[in-house]
Amino acid sequence: SLSRTAQLSLHTEACAEALVGLRDRLNKQVRGEELRFTFNAVLVKIAATALREHPRMNASVGGDEIMVWEQIHIGVAMESEDALLVPVVRNPDLKSISEINRELNELIRKTRENRLFPDDLANGTFTISNLGFADIDHFTPILRPPESALLGVGRIVEKPVVKEGEILSQAMLSLSLSFDHRIIDGAPAARFLKTVKDMIEDPLLMIA
Repeated sequence: SLSRTAQLSLHTEACAEALVGLRDRLNKQVRGEELRFTFNAVLVKIAATALREHPRMNASVGGDEIMVWEQIHIGVAMESEDALLVPVVRNPDLKSISEINRELNELIRKTRENRLFPDDLANGTFTISNLGFADIDHFTPILRPPESALLGVGRIVEKPVVKEGEILSQAMLSLSLSFDHRIIDGAPAARFLKTVKDMIEDPLLMIA
C-alpha cells in the first residue's frame, strides 16, 4: 500500500462527550448484551454521512482513472486470530444506527466464528480502524487499495481542556485520516475530517 500510493495522514481530536451520551441513550432502549450499541456503529453512520457531503473521499484509482463511487460501503477492521479482516457495511448512509449496529454485531459474530463469506469482505469504498479497545491514542492507518481513504480512531480518554478561560475535564477522542494524495488534496481531506469531528461533537448534524 505504501509503495503504491502517495499516502498522507492528518490528525485531530474531537470532544466525545456527545458521542458517549448518544451511545448510552441508545443502550437504554435495548435488552440483551448482544444488542448493545457500539461506538463503531455510530462512527460508521457519521463517516457515511460525511462521505455523502464530501463525495471525492469515496473514490478509488483504477489504472489511470479516478473513480468516484455513488454508493458508500464502509469496511470496519476486525481481528480474527492472527489475521486482520475488514467486513463491509453496505450503504450505511441509507440505514439507521440501529440497522448498522445489527449488521456490525452479525459481522463480528461471523468473524469470531470464521464464517465470513467473500461477499462480506468485498467492494468497500472506505474503511474505519478503531484501536481504542487496546488503549491506543494515536496511530497512522495504512490505506487499503483501491480505497483512497481510511479513518483511524483511538481511545476515548478524559483530558483537561480549557474552555472559556476555565479548565474542564472532557472525554476526548483522537482521529487520524490517511488518504491517497494522488486522488485527494490536503484541504478537501481536512474539510472531510473536520466534518467527522463536528458530527462526533454534535451528532444532530447527521440529520441536519
